[in-house]
Amino acid sequence: QSAQAERWGQNSPYWRDFGCPWGGMHSTGEDLTVLLNCMLGAGAYGDTRIFSHAAATAMVSDQNPAHLGSPWGIGWALRDSRVWSFFGEQVSAATFGHVGATGTVAWADPESGLSCVCLTNMMVESGALLRRVSNTVAAAVEG
Repeated sequence: QSAQAERWGQNSPYWRDFGCPWGGMHSTGEDLTVLLNCMLGAGAYGDTRIFSHAAATAMVSDQNPAHLGSPWGIGWALRDSRVWSFFGEQVSAATFGHVGATGTVAWADPESGLSCVCLTNMMVESGALLRRVSNTVAAAVEG
């Protein structure tokens, strides 16, 4: 592998250390699931309050009323956002989540109480694969 390919590879130290305003979060599937479940709990995880109820509600409410491209909460994509299709067709309209450039999707559905996290390190051309993962997870739990 060339030095340039190593530097620009999406899982290279360069990108892992790069602070980009549009993303770059590093986590585990388990920790992201805790965060999603905290959001499903209106800011609380178990007996621990992480966010105030008002903050948690604001985070999953449209903060882009002019719809400059698509509806977004604070850090979360909402129904009809450009990345909504990654969450699949089996989730409710109340579902919120986030996707990443390196093949990641994380969402939670307040109506079903279900959350899904899939982390990969491959660039995705479209949301087709992650949409299938989301649909499979939702169908397996509902079925």
